[in-house]
Amino acid sequence: MKAPELLHPSGPGPDTEAVIREARRHQRKRHAAVALAVVAAVAALGGVFASVQGRGSPAPPGRGAGSTGSPARGPAVGGIATTLLMWPAAWPGRGPCAGYGAYLDDLSTRRLLVRNVPCIVNLDVPATLLPVGRWVVYMNFHGKFPGNRGASALPSDLAGRPRLLGNADYIAPSASPGRVWLMTADVGTAYDPHDAFQEVVRSVSAASGQTGPAIKLPQGTNLIEGTQAGLLLSSGYFNGAITLWTPGTRPRHLAYLPPDNSLWFAADAQLIAFGTRCRLTSDVCKMLNVVNVVTGRRLSFPAPPGTLGWTPRVWPGGVGAISPLNTMIAAQAATRPARKASAELFILRLAGARKRPAAVPQSAAPARASMAWSAGGSWLFYQGPGGRLRALQVATGKIETFGTPIPPEGCCQYQAMFPVPKSP
Repeated sequence: MKAPELLHPSGPGPDTEAVIREARRHQRKRHAAVALAVVAAVAALGGVFASVQGRGSPAPPGRGAGSTGSPARGPAVGGIATTLLMWPAAWPGRGPCAGYGAYLDDLSTRRLLVRNVPCIVNLDVPATLLPVGRWVVYMNFHGKFPGNRGASALPSDLAGRPRLLGNADYIAPSASPGRVWLMTADVGTAYDPHDAFQEVVRSVSAASGQTGPAIKLPQGTNLIEGTQAGLLLSSGYFNGAITLWTPGTRPRHLAYLPPDNSLWFAADAQLIAFGTRCRLTSDVCKMLNVVNVVTGRRLSFPAPPGTLGWTPRVWPGGVGAISPLNTMIAAQAATRPARKASAELFILRLAGARKRPAAVPQSAAPARASMAWSAGGSWLFYQGPGGRLRALQVATGKIETFGTPIPPEGCCQYQAMFPVPKSP
C-alpha cells in the first residue's frame, strides 16, 4: 500500500498564516515542561562552553561559511566515511535570528565545523531538526512575534540561505524521499480543554518547496511519522492509541500506550518500537515491542537481565535508533543505581533467528543519550563514558573513540544526531 505522501502532490496548498492563537498557546503549554528543562540544560551548556574559553582553551574548531574556529585534522579512520550532524552543540550566535549552533563532524578526517542554524526554535517542539535527503529541515521562528513558527530547509552542510517552507506548529518525517510533513492546528477548530483539536498536515518538498494538499487528521490525533503503510497517528500528544490511517479510510489500530509521552523508542517508514509493562515513576519498561507496519510482524524483547528495564525516548521521530535496512534497533537499558539515571546500550537484531540483546561495549552514558547509524548500517555512533563519541563496527566489534565535544555528562543530550550526505 502506498502512503498518502507517495501520491503525486498537487500544487501549493492554501495559505496557513491564520492558524489560531488559542491552539498554538495550548500546544506550547503542553510542551512547556519539556521546553523549560531542556532550554535550561542548553543554557548550562553554553555557560560551560563560555567558561572553558575564558580559561584560555581554543575556540571550537571549524572555519567556513557560518562556522567558527579553525579546522582540526587528524588521522583518517578507516571505513567510517560519515559526517555526523549534532545539535544543539554551541551557544547561540550573534544577532536577532542567530539560533543555536550545530556540529558537522567528518569522522573520516576528524574535521569538525561549528555552524549556525538561523532562527531555530528553542527546543520546545517534538522534532526540531530532521534529515530530509540532501537537506536539513528545522523548526524556526519568524515574523514579528516569537509565536510565529514555521519550517525551513538548509543544505546538509548548513551553508547558504535557508528556504522557508511554510508555517508549521511542528514537523514529522515522511516516507517519501525528499519530503517532510508540516502540521498546523485547524483554523476552524476552537480551543477545547478536552483536547478535541484537529490537525492539518501538508507534505512539502525540501528541495523545491512544492506543497501537497491539506489533509485533516481524524479529530484528536497527531501525526508521528509518514510510513509505507499510511500515516502513523496517536491520540493525544504521543500517547494513547497508535493507529495507521490513509485519508478516506478508517484508522487501523496497532497498539495502546498508557497516557505518558515518554514510552516511545523509535519509528521510521516501516517499523515502530514502543514500551509496555512500564513503570512511570522510574520511567523504565520491562518489554520493548517492535511492529512492522507493512508486514504486520511483531516482536517483543524483555529487558536484559541485570538491568532495571528499557529506557524509552521522549519523542519517536528522528531518533536514529533504527538501522537503515530495518534489521537492528539500538536501545538503552537503565542500570543500577537508579538515582544516577545511567544506562547501557544494546543492539536488538530483528532479522533471522531470534537472539538475545547484545551489549554494546563502552556504552555507559546518561539515559536517553544520543545515537545514530551510518548510512549503510555498518557503524553505530553513540555517547559513551565521559561524554565521548564512540563508533561500533557491528560486524567486527571494533570500537573507535572521537574527541568531538559532547555536552557534559549530567548536563544535557543532543536532540538531533544523524549522518548527512554531501550538500546538493
